[in-house]
Amino acid sequence: MAPAQPVEASGQHPPKGSAWAPFESRTFAAMWSAQFISNVGGWMQTVAAQWLMISLTTSATYVALVQTAASLPVVLFSVLAGALGDLVDRRRFLLVTQGLMLLAAAALGVLALEGLVTPLVLLALIFAVGTGQALTSPTWQTLQPELVPAADRRQAISLGAVNQNLPRAVGPALGGVILAATSAGTVFLVNALTFLAVIAALLWWHSTRSTQPLPREHVGEAIRAGGRYVMASPCFGSSFCGPPCSSSSPAPSGYCCRSSRSATCTWDRADMASCWALSALERSAALCYSLASTRD
Repeated sequence: MAPAQPVEASGQHPPKGSAWAPFESRTFAAMWSAQFISNVGGWMQTVAAQWLMISLTTSATYVALVQTAASLPVVLFSVLAGALGDLVDRRRFLLVTQGLMLLAAAALGVLALEGLVTPLVLLALIFAVGTGQALTSPTWQTLQPELVPAADRRQAISLGAVNQNLPRAVGPALGGVILAATSAGTVFLVNALTFLAVIAALLWWHSTRSTQPLPREHVGEAIRAGGRYVMASPCFGSSFCGPPCSSSSPAPSGYCCRSSRSATCTWDRADMASCWALSALERSAALCYSLASTRD
């Protein structure tokens, strides 16, 4: 695990143990703010995509598939994303995924403004944006140990939860206002611009993680090793069998369990990625059960 990044000096320091202590690090503040902007844009896109689908077709199935297209990549690609994020340069990897989402969102905006969007095109581009998010999330969650000191990691995790949940209120409201004043295509383009904030923060940030002298592991072996670790973890096993910390938690339930016991969590990216993916499978199983119950 990389050493925590030193906290930059500032005129006023939050009290020790303060919920705002992580913001004393300019790097954490920049990354948190960029992620918040991007999350708001994501929820704006959700509102516009659902409205656009309703205007394109009266099929309830297509409308429901909008959310499916956004969420399915988490189930399909989280394990692979965690392994890749552990084997390649994280900064470059995140820049690529953010670029993928920017291009998909921009293409959706341009096509919507030109009136060229069909239900299948909308679903395909929403799926592309969701794929970028699925590839980003496992690696993004492991940046915090480099951004804040060990004593502030618990507060940083809490602020990460705020970053996930606050945009749920802000994004749809702002997206609805822009949608009413302009069009769905404009909302999609605004969402595309929000990815520039994350890209700028990543270009400014430089990892302090030391280079590992060991040879690079194969992707398949990395996935198997991560799976063996989390399945053998008593903490993760208990949390996987029981209810997660929060259905909207930015980290999987095992990570919440572990971090609640100690502020100096020592999980590496392989552990985190596997835990994230299995948490997604846990929620997906619950979703499938709910759908089956609805059919019955």
